[in-house]
Amino acid sequence: VQASTSINYEDNAAVATGQDGDIVNAWVQGYTNSYGHWVWEIHYAIRDYNGTVIKGETTLTDNSGATPAVLDYNPVAAVAPNGNIVVAWTHEDSSNDSRNPYYAVLDGNGNLLRGPTALTENISSSIRDYDPTVAATSDGRFIVTWEHYDSSEGICDVYYAVLDSSGQI
Repeated sequence: VQASTSINYEDNAAVATGQDGDIVNAWVQGYTNSYGHWVWEIHYAIRDYNGTVIKGETTLTDNSGATPAVLDYNPVAAVAPNGNIVVAWTHEDSSNDSRNPYYAVLDGNGNLLRGPTALTENISSSIRDYDPTVAATSDGRFIVTWEHYDSSEGICDVYYAVLDSSGQI
């Protein structure tokens, strides 16, 4: 079953399933925006276990007005027992070469409840936070983990944040 419906560049697919069998797909869509910059956006869709559309292809991040280029990529997703969904990704801003993990919370029907929200606020390439992963806990919380690189120390560490089911840290 095809989850995406556009004719643009689509890549970095992610999938998660809920306890009821609903399927959440998230992916990157890339295109040249009206300012002539190549941008990547996060899109998603939700289907039930039979493949019936619950929420058709929807843009989660809108970089159509970005100047210079903004890239949102490497989406991941998790579904909590209450049906809430977290999608997390790396946000790269070419104006300062920064990378930060972002997330958004959706309800089980794909409606946006929170976000997109930055987990870190880096403004240069000397410190980069990227490549998040996410898991849902049995009590409805989400744990988002990401890599943290500090070029002054030349090391990579792992950081995490615990979100409640509405996305509050």
